[in-house]
Amino acid sequence: MAISTVRVLIDGAWHTLTYNGSTGKYEKTITAPNITSYNVNAGHYYPVTVEVTNTAGTVTTVNDNDPVVGNSLKLFVKENVKPTITISSPGAGAYVTNNKQPIVFQLRDEANGSGVNINSLQL
Repeated sequence: MAISTVRVLIDGAWHTLTYNGSTGKYEKTITAPNITSYNVNAGHYYPVTVEVTNTAGTVTTVNDNDPVVGNSLKLFVKENVKPTITISSPGAGAYVTNNKQPIVFQLRDEANGSGVNINSLQL
């Protein structure tokens, strides 16, 4: 039987691939989710499901749990927005008058980001 349809599921959206006769592969350019995969699951990846249907209507589905190809069906999307730090106090040009001057600052990460590892903070 010949393959009639190949689809992939990424982040809840199905995408139908097109057969490329010159490469002999089913292909499609798909934009990755715009949110980091860090918080998706414990493995920090988007699971990908591939569904293949032949001309007889038989469907085969594989996903990230497949023992043979599962590792290649894990889409890792990294953040590209760095966290920021804003110092509130002491202000610019301030003089410290004792050895117990508090330093007040705010750390921010992008919405749905991986967070800030507070153990990596150095003053």
